[in-house]
Amino acid sequence: MAQLWLITPVRYLWLFHLLNLLAIARADGNYKLLLANLRSKDVVVIDDFGIAPIASRGNLELLDILDERIGVSPIIIDGQFPVST
Repeated sequence: MAQLWLITPVRYLWLFHLLNLLAIARADGNYKLLLANLRSKDVVVIDDFGIAPIASRGNLELLDILDERIGVSPIIIDGQFPVST
C-alpha cells in the first residue's frame, strides 16, 4: 500500500505532514529523492495552509517545492482561516 502513491499522478498532502516528511528526508539523506518524487507528479495539492505558523526551515523547503514546479506543473495550495462571530 505504501508504494501506491509512488505511481499516482496526483499527490495530496497536509502542510504539517509535508513539513514533517521534508524534515525527515533531510535528516536521513533522502531530501533530493523526495523533491524528485514531488516533481514527477502531475499535480501536487497542499492542504491546511495557514493553519499554524511555519518555521523558517519549513519556509525554505516549501519554497524549494514551489520553485521546482513553477512553470512546469500545477500546485494547488488550500487553506482555511477561522471566522470569528
